[in-house]
Amino acid sequence: DHRDLHSFPPRRSSDLSHGFGYGTRVTLKAKPAKGSLLVRWSGACKGTRKCAFIPTGNVKVGATFALRPCVVPNVVGEPVQTAKRAIRSRFCAVGPVTLEASALPTGRVISQAPMRGKRLKQHAKVGLLVSAG
Repeated sequence: DHRDLHSFPPRRSSDLSHGFGYGTRVTLKAKPAKGSLLVRWSGACKGTRKCAFIPTGNVKVGATFALRPCVVPNVVGEPVQTAKRAIRSRFCAVGPVTLEASALPTGRVISQAPMRGKRLKQHAKVGLLVSAG
C-alpha cells in the first residue's frame, strides 16, 4: 500500500489516517511542496529519509516541513535575464534593478546586493546594478 504526505504552510498540519493490515510493512515518503523540504519525521519514524515501519497497533507519524532558504547566487558578469533566472532558482526574489554606465556590455550585471553565498529567508530580494553600456 502507498500513501503520500504533502507539505502545508508552516505551522499548519493535517492528519492522514489509513488502516493497514496487522504486520503489513508501511513505507512513507514525504513529498514537500516546491520550495519546501522535509526537516524530520517524528513519532514512529525518525530521521529525514523514507519512513518504514510495521504497525502492531495504532501508530502516529509526524512530518515537519520548512521553507528552503534563499541562498544568493553569484550573478556578477551575467546577462540580466540569466541573473534573474539564477536568483529565482535559488528561492530568492529579484529586487531593484538599477542601470549605470559601465565598460561592461549593456545588460551585464556589474554588482549585486547582498553578496553571493548569503543565506536569507525564502523570497528575500537580491538587487542588481546593471550596465547601461
